[in-house]
Amino acid sequence: NKVRVSGSRFVPTEEYFVKLEGVKRVGYRTISCAGVKDPIMISKIDSITQ
Repeated sequence: NKVRVSGSRFVPTEEYFVKLEGVKRVGYRTISCAGVKDPIMISKIDSITQ
């Protein structure tokens, strides 16, 4: 899929804003963040994540 954007412009402001256009809910997504400290698991991480 491709989206063509035209006529956009940058308008500097004092505050930080995030503007979303043309969005709709299509489902739910989950983002997980994890850390590993076990040296044995780290050494085998490639085979574990496949």
